[in-house]
Amino acid sequence: MNNSKRKKAKNTIGVKITILLLLITCISLIAYFSLNKFFIFKYFSNIENKQVTSKTEQSRKIFTSRIKEIEKVVEDYSIWDENYDKVQEENIDEEWYKENYTDWLPQHFDIDLIVVLNKNKKVIVQYGLNNINDVLNDDKILQSLNDEKYDKTRRVSGFKKYDGEIYLISESPILKSNAEGRSQGVVIAGRKVTSSFVEKIKEDFGDDIFVINDNKIVSNQGISKEVNENTAAIYKNINNPVYMFDNNKIIGSSPIVDYKGNKIGKLNIVMSREIFLSTQKLTRKNVWIAMFISVIAVVMLGLKFKKDIVKPIKSLENQIKNMEHENLLMHTYMDGNGPNEIRNLSESFNHMIDSLNEHKKENQQLKIYANTDYLTSVYNHKYFFECFKGKIEEGYKQISIMFCDIDKFKLANDTYGHEVGDFLLREVAKTIKDVSKDTGIVFRYGGEEFVVMMCDYTHKQALEEAEKIRKSIVENKKLQKYGEYFLFSVSIGVASYPKHGLDAEGLINKADIAMYYSKQNGRNQCNVYNEDMDVFLKSNNEDSKKEFLMNSVLAIAEAVDAKDGYTGKHSKIVSKYSILLADKLGFTEKEKNRLRIGALLHDCGKIGIPDNIIHKPESLADNEYTIIKNHTLVGYNIIKHITNDEAIINCVRSHHERWDGKGYPDGISGDAIHLFARIVCIADVYHAMTSDRPYRKALAQEKAIEEFRKGKGTQFDPKLVENFIEIIEENIKN
Repeated sequence: MNNSKRKKAKNTIGVKITILLLLITCISLIAYFSLNKFFIFKYFSNIENKQVTSKTEQSRKIFTSRIKEIEKVVEDYSIWDENYDKVQEENIDEEWYKENYTDWLPQHFDIDLIVVLNKNKKVIVQYGLNNINDVLNDDKILQSLNDEKYDKTRRVSGFKKYDGEIYLISESPILKSNAEGRSQGVVIAGRKVTSSFVEKIKEDFGDDIFVINDNKIVSNQGISKEVNENTAAIYKNINNPVYMFDNNKIIGSSPIVDYKGNKIGKLNIVMSREIFLSTQKLTRKNVWIAMFISVIAVVMLGLKFKKDIVKPIKSLENQIKNMEHENLLMHTYMDGNGPNEIRNLSESFNHMIDSLNEHKKENQQLKIYANTDYLTSVYNHKYFFECFKGKIEEGYKQISIMFCDIDKFKLANDTYGHEVGDFLLREVAKTIKDVSKDTGIVFRYGGEEFVVMMCDYTHKQALEEAEKIRKSIVENKKLQKYGEYFLFSVSIGVASYPKHGLDAEGLINKADIAMYYSKQNGRNQCNVYNEDMDVFLKSNNEDSKKEFLMNSVLAIAEAVDAKDGYTGKHSKIVSKYSILLADKLGFTEKEKNRLRIGALLHDCGKIGIPDNIIHKPESLADNEYTIIKNHTLVGYNIIKHITNDEAIINCVRSHHERWDGKGYPDGISGDAIHLFARIVCIADVYHAMTSDRPYRKALAQEKAIEEFRKGKGTQFDPKLVENFIEIIEENIKN
């Protein structure tokens, strides 16, 4: 073969592609192999360090949660009427304190340290502590003795070292159950960091833990032997946040700081390095295998490519060169020679030319369908991100979004069925769209969530628009028809680009946080995102408790109303009258929500009353009336396990108390009866008067008003009665 033919052979696309692929593959694999150890291993090492650091923080949070448990126990045993009286007695009732503190708390709450002092710093109880002077000389932990009134934020909780041991402690002033007045002493309780305590943390947390306390190491049983054998290495690296236990284990370390800011120990997490080491070994092996296979595959692929692809493509290339590049392509057909794939390519090309215009029209229509939510006819979740990106590319410098979530949608959906649920979604979407038609673009983000995007709107302006949407939902009679026990409403969070986020995901996340903040603060409100909300939501677990309370309230109210068929939805109607009176008195939304719950639950104790007594058509016997009266105490015993809100609890316990003190169960009078209970009492009696009962017919409204005026100042709060009568008379006129 002469030189010209040799050069021509080397210049073919097949040879060039084969050589190029071979060179690229070899260079890439060699470079990868050389840099693998430096980059990949460093990457996995960083992941490993971050993981063990993260687990250290998680373990710290678990210790913090244990401190919170102790805080609750101490609060329950310090803010207690009986203890308040006992601590002031001259002669200490040692048997009482032994029964309620030194016997009870260690057994039921794993408490290892108990100190009770009166306001003169006299030691009432000393349990689990040898040197009481450490407490008596600690002004910080005893600061509440000098407080004029209870300030929960001044309570001291955290780590503390006593008698050479690390404790989780908390203190609380001794007050009456209403937490008012000057402290009469202080209760301090703690839990020692022992091997058994760490073992329990290990069971909950899942990883091995040990605590360094000076020259003492406390660990769970699984690693105690390894820890004791490696104490020298541990103390050598005691100041490092992450270090190797040995080649197979890694340790994350974090200082334990007491409530005064003193470092008193180290918290350590031990994590296995098995995954990292096996990945390291497998990576080396795979690089060599990949290099060998790739070289062989590239050579074979180049030869095959030349035969089956390059030659037929060359033929097609010659045909395409003869065509014009614009309009001629729309009307020209190609002849394909070569393998079936090339022929098929020619046929597909010709078919594509014929149907190009038709597909273009279809694609435009499909794009509209793809971007629209089928149920609500607003834009969908996917299109939100495309739209946001487009607005940024168009040059908008300010974009605000509202994240709207329907409150208690699941309740309405479950109560009335999915058809009504779909109607509610459509009506909410329509309402939002009507309000935002001139200001923003509406998207259904998912489920019962909607997003409104507003260009050139600040977060303050967006908040004003959000309020318009919220009010429109509340004022929509079609929606409120399905509000049932609670107002049909939305909670809205607002965030703005670029203040709160630089991309769609970040902005949605911030608006979502603001929306959840709105829900946790009573729903039916709008809030703009700020960084304090992150802290609030991370540290506050009340949301799940509120959801549980709401669901419990509805379930109990339905059960009570179902039990008494004569009064129908009695709980709901009493709640309605109570809120009407609350509106008249100018209650806030939070106060009305608490009152609504108390009114719904006021008769929950009737669950425990036999049906034959509730449905008895004639007058009750004395013993039967006593059972009926006990429903307030039965209800109290039920509800105190669901909520600790005194206002709600008083609605249940005290709604049969009288203004003159002749009511039950406690015989209290006047302002001593909680305001909420006085309101529920009026609403309860009014509905009872105006409803048919087994033993009498319903009274007319005018007669009921007359009876209320007779009971003013004796059975009822006189001021509340006048306000309630005004409400009833206004309704009669309307």
